[in-house]
Amino acid sequence: GLDLGLSVQLAQFRARRARLVGQEESHLLRTIVREGDDGAADDKILLADTDLTDEAKARVLDAYIDYVDLNHARELVEKEPVIVKRKQSLLVTRSKLPVSTALSFDPPPTVSPHLAHDSMRANVSRLSNDTKGDATVVGFRFAFHDLIDPTDGLPSNADIEMGTFTFRVWDRTNRVQLEDFAVFGVGNYQPLDPYSMKTSWRVRAGVNRVDDLRCEDCDAVFFKGGSGVSVNLWNKGPLGYFLVEGAVESSPRFETERLTTSVGPTLGLRAQVKPWISVLLEGRYLRNINLPVFEDRQLDAHLRLYPKSQQVAWAFDASAAFKRASREVSVGLVHYF
Repeated sequence: GLDLGLSVQLAQFRARRARLVGQEESHLLRTIVREGDDGAADDKILLADTDLTDEAKARVLDAYIDYVDLNHARELVEKEPVIVKRKQSLLVTRSKLPVSTALSFDPPPTVSPHLAHDSMRANVSRLSNDTKGDATVVGFRFAFHDLIDPTDGLPSNADIEMGTFTFRVWDRTNRVQLEDFAVFGVGNYQPLDPYSMKTSWRVRAGVNRVDDLRCEDCDAVFFKGGSGVSVNLWNKGPLGYFLVEGAVESSPRFETERLTTSVGPTLGLRAQVKPWISVLLEGRYLRNINLPVFEDRQLDAHLRLYPKSQQVAWAFDASAAFKRASREVSVGLVHYF
């Protein structure tokens, strides 16, 4: 309902912006900047502007009305008095311009989960680690999607995963080892532009494997999260994001403090190289601020290839991780069901 309407409204707003010429977009930005905390903008200033023709004023006002619809959608639906009054004032101002600005635009692709890949995902791969040897990796996810799953029918700049876990079976010992279990992981990477300055963020909680100065190959409960900014590197191009993240981890096997805290920056890049190829690069730096104090650095690269079809069932997956004390690569298959 509301999400689909906002998608259409965003496409309409972008079409309005594309029609602005000369200084009209700067007039639109100035009108938005004049918008006060109570949602009231002095559109009368725009109406009285002698530098613009009536046609130009109409184009700017139409774009601004779409901006209000887009950024105050919930307040308008809930009939919040200040915003409703603002919208009515804009429509009255627009009616004083006897100019018609017919608009045609391509509606956005339908964003609906039933058009996307199946929500559950299983994966199996072979991994080689330069210090521990080779292993078979088995993983499972109960629901939803990540940043490099096929995006048809789903928000392209968000990841939502529930109940994901990964096991490793090492060739040398035949030991089955839990590598990672996440109760949930949610991220929202909204690209910045002059009309939307929303913060990007992500959070994740579960159990992961720790192998550093705190302990050697032990399981720890964790909660990780952070916020920052995201940008499209060019129009509809790769998504880049920068986050400042923190992590709280706890294990009875930690040799010093049982509860540790770390913080540091994360830099990532997600690119849709082809309609059937997604790449994710992410570098992280964390500094543990409890005893023992240490630094951790990791660079991950992830590649996923899948057929461009209405319902993706299989994908090829490859990844590499460059960690503080080891390097590893893996290749395998992913099944959506």
